[in-house]
Amino acid sequence: MNGWWWHPKKRVTTHPSEEDYRCCCGCCTSKCGFIFFTVVAILWYATFGIIYSLVMLVSGPIGWIKMACSICLVVCGILAIVKQQPIYMQIYWVVSWVANGIVLVINLIYLAILAYQANDAANKHMSDEFQTKAWSMFFAQIFGIVIQIAVAAWMLCITWSYYSYLRDRKLYEEQQGQQVNPNVVVYKTPASNNYPTHKQ
Repeated sequence: MNGWWWHPKKRVTTHPSEEDYRCCCGCCTSKCGFIFFTVVAILWYATFGIIYSLVMLVSGPIGWIKMACSICLVVCGILAIVKQQPIYMQIYWVVSWVANGIVLVINLIYLAILAYQANDAANKHMSDEFQTKAWSMFFAQIFGIVIQIAVAAWMLCITWSYYSYLRDRKLYEEQQGQQVNPNVVVYKTPASNNYPTHKQ
């Protein structure tokens, strides 16, 4: 393993500094932000992991994929922090999009179902209480989706920033190593005035 899933084509001329890679709000470094939500994820799974796993296992293929994505994200997050190799962040980046995409699609399907139920209740002239409850659930779902997108965007922003730091650091190390080829041996020839002279 050379530290890459795919190798970026970028030239890095200066040594990357952690301070130059910030979270979207700029209040902390992307490494600090990434460690924060990785620790939160570990604590969450340590507390609710058994219940979550059981729910996902009985949810069918979609639940299995979600559980696999969750495990992969936690493992790759820990490895990225400990080993600081860009390959783990590349895997994390791709799996993050897959996981967030699955959750978003499920929420949109549920939103469509709620919209249908609320509209159906109005068309059938059901009680005001039932219609109010149906529309309340619909708008609550919209609010939940907006929150989910905001949190996902924040996490993806930090993920990309931290990946960029590990990527640039790795590229800088590789490119600096290529400038000095360890297989080339340079021989110094002594100056001519160091040779003994013979008088005629």
